[in-house]
Amino acid sequence: IMNVRIFKCFIGSPGDTIKERQYCKDVFCEINKTIGEKFNFRIESLMWEDDSRPAFGEDGQEVINRQLLLKDYNFFIGIMWARFGTPTLRAESGTIEEFEDAYQKFIDKKDIEICIYFNKQDIPQEKMIPEQISKVFEFKDKVSKLGGLYHEYIGAEQFKEKIRTHLTKYFLQIFDSSDNESKGNGNADQSRNDLIE
Repeated sequence: IMNVRIFKCFIGSPGDTIKERQYCKDVFCEINKTIGEKFNFRIESLMWEDDSRPAFGEDGQEVINRQLLLKDYNFFIGIMWARFGTPTLRAESGTIEEFEDAYQKFIDKKDIEICIYFNKQDIPQEKMIPEQISKVFEFKDKVSKLGGLYHEYIGAEQFKEKIRTHLTKYFLQIFDSSDNESKGNGNADQSRNDLIE
């Protein structure tokens, strides 16, 4: 029996992206049951609401960091809409702290993909907090300056389609290139292609 290859995916986002977080898990399940079974791999999510346990630290985010960010993961999916998040003792928000951990791993040449998504759906009046929205735009600009390519979507349903397409393409590239390489025709560098449509 072949060992199943596990890809861990950390999902970082403020509290106004609950649907998107659930859709990540739904898409992971779909991929696991289709090309995951074909190529013998699984995607597993790392999410604070599912994988952290009650404990004490400097603050709640530090507890999450200690329990989750110290683990190895292959993907970081960051999602933002109208909220930037709540400041921590170490960063402008918990989501930013999680992103900075992933980016440092990337800089340290660890094998990690960072995928950032921004929701362009109209923001309801009751969710309009100008300071939060301004910080989201600042973060978008920061991602670009760091050399990142982000994607935008309109509403959670469109996010689900995008994440399904991007991850499916990514894994097909990895495993197609692995097959070709085993036949003497491939290039291992193809496995690092960006997740773009």
